[in-house]
Amino acid sequence: MDRYQGTRLGKQEIEGIFLASVEGAIFSEQNILKKNGAMDIDQYDRVCVAIDPAVSSGEGSDETGVIVAGSYKDGQFVDILEDVSGHYKPNEWAELIIHLYQKWKADKVLGEVNNGGDLVEHTLRQAKGGVSVAFHKLHSSKGKRLRAEPVGALYEQHRIFHTQYFEQLEEQMVTFNPDELAKKGQSPDRVDAMVFAVTWLVVERKVPRVRFLHV
Repeated sequence: MDRYQGTRLGKQEIEGIFLASVEGAIFSEQNILKKNGAMDIDQYDRVCVAIDPAVSSGEGSDETGVIVAGSYKDGQFVDILEDVSGHYKPNEWAELIIHLYQKWKADKVLGEVNNGGDLVEHTLRQAKGGVSVAFHKLHSSKGKRLRAEPVGALYEQHRIFHTQYFEQLEEQMVTFNPDELAKKGQSPDRVDAMVFAVTWLVVERKVPRVRFLHV
């Protein structure tokens, strides 16, 4: 009750109220499929850690979106493995990224140049740990709607699964109307990071040029 009361998902899960999709939203609740946990790491052909960093870490700042996802069957399907988004200082999320990279034997860390890509690279370089991280800069000239729509189509095709109930990510997804959010100057950090991950794993599936950062 403490966690969900007063939220959109709380109305459904606690009060039993069927919720219609938000007008203009790209993702719908019925297309967010669950599975009971992740597979063995070796069963994924690619794993990535995607980050959408907040521009500040003070009180009232946006969260930093951090999503781990893996593809299998040559990119036909994707599992969302972890959502560990939250309020972090740069050194905190850098250490978290390195931990997740090692934990999941990830192939890439993804960061968008347009919104913190250089910050991600610089911060990872400054982090401790002596780990070589394969970092990929995402270059995006598209708006949020155009970026997210192909990912929404994959959810509609039932090709993406959540390995647990990611309540805050899913809350953002089912209320994600990029046009309305843009008018309010808001950015859905968790959804942005998820879209980065799925786009790299499936939508733009290719072998990119990468640089290894010795951090």
